[in-house]
Order: sequence, then C-alpha cells, then structure tokens
Amino acid sequence: MSTTEYNKALCERLESENRCPVCTLVRDQEFELLRHLQYQITRDADVRTSVAAEGGFCPLHFRRFRKIATAQTTALLMIELVNEYRKNGHRHRLSCRICHELDSYENGLIQELTRLLREPSFIALYEKRTGLCLTHTEAVSKSLPEQVVKFLYEHQRKELERALPDLEAMGTLPYYDTTRSQRSSIPRTVEKFAGREAFGI
Repeated sequence: MSTTEYNKALCERLESENRCPVCTLVRDQEFELLRHLQYQITRDADVRTSVAAEGGFCPLHFRRFRKIATAQTTALLMIELVNEYRKNGHRHRLSCRICHELDSYENGLIQELTRLLREPSFIALYEKRTGLCLTHTEAVSKSLPEQVVKFLYEHQRKELERALPDLEAMGTLPYYDTTRSQRSSIPRTVEKFAGREAFGI
C-alpha cells in the first residue's frame, strides 16, 4: 500500500468508527486475507501445497480460518499438511503467511499514523474520538515528540476515566437495568487494553 492509501484509510476510519483505527483496519485486512485464502485453498492445489509447505497457520489464524472455511476446504488443507509432515520426516515448521502480511500492513499504518499525529488538523480530529488502543499508543509514541506523546497518554487517561462510571454500573446493576452506553463500556475498555485481539471475527 502507498502512503496515500494508508493516510486515507486511517482518516476515514478515525472519522467513521469510535475505536482504534489501526485495530479495526488490521482486523478488516485479516478477514479479507483469510476470505481470499480460503477460496484459493478450495480451488487451487498449488496454493494448498504452498500453505502446507509453510506449516499452515499459527493457532490464532487456524481458529479464524476454521470459522469461515467449509469442512471441505479445511479437509483439503489438512490432507496437504499431513503429506507435508510426512515428507519432512515428521517435523513441523511454521511460518504463518497471515501473520507476516498483517505485520507488514500494521507497520505501514503505524508509520503513517506517526506522521499524521504531527499535523494539528489530525490531532483536532483525534481529540473527538476514542483514539488508539494502548498497544498502538505505545507503538506510535516511540517516534513522536514528547508533547504529542503526553497528549496521547492524557487522551487515554480521559477515555478510561470516562468509561469508569459505566463499568461501575455494570458491576452493580442487574443487566436489564443498564443502559446501552453502560453495556458498551465493557467491550470498549477491553479493546483499549487488548487491542484487535479483543474483536470478534
């Protein structure tokens, strides 16, 4: 992806969703990669062979692959994996292509976000939103001026403090006596701490 494409994706996501824009973009990309790959695995023996040669997927991406792939697609891939395992003298090597592609995509987003967070117009937009999860706040903070880093952590503090009354209500009130805002405080806060891994596929 080009810098312009990263820029556009981050700005649009920050404006349209009140969640960490990096997390949501990476999760969307992950789904697209899995969706495309499961189709290729079903149709193309060469793709099955190459995925098997890489050892399949990491445990997380195997679980997510299984959620969207048919039993037939999964069986076809498993046959190739078993054959590859036999061929390698019963040794399993793993290099998850989904992880590699997502890491590259996420790094591109973080680099562009680091640039955007130096622009006053982007900061003004950022102030009105939930902002980044803690993981991505730490990632961009490594390359930003101290003044911007202070702003980001102060923004995180305010967002977490804002969620606290709703969380306290959820901890004391019966579920049916809570508001939508109170109920959404739990996943919002979990996402702040856990990032994209907290999202359902």
